[in-house]
Amino acid sequence: MVGWLAQPGGWGSLTVAAQEADGESMLNLYRQGLELRRGEPWDAAAPFSWVDLAGDVLAFSRGRGFICLTNFGADPVPLPASTELLLASSKLQGGAVARDTTVWLRQAETSSTDGVGKEGR
Repeated sequence: MVGWLAQPGGWGSLTVAAQEADGESMLNLYRQGLELRRGEPWDAAAPFSWVDLAGDVLAFSRGRGFICLTNFGADPVPLPASTELLLASSKLQGGAVARDTTVWLRQAETSSTDGVGKEGR
């Protein structure tokens, strides 16, 4: 008696062995995200704020240093100024966030009160 059902032939690329070998796989994306979270690119006590960006973009910040941005629109969206890419669910297109892509960003420290993630001041 066999304990497992046979898997469809097209599912071979979804195995752990196959995804470990692919630097852009979902498994490796999750592993990179978990590693970043362990290092907390944001202050654990930092407040959550929605970030108002134009277009079909959903974004939030945790404190002044971290931004999560998802592009739901058809056109690529430029990265906010003074940010460093930490993680992306898909490749950027010419330095912009592609359709159906989420990025984690580190915002550079500035002395200005203008900019992303400064609501609530």
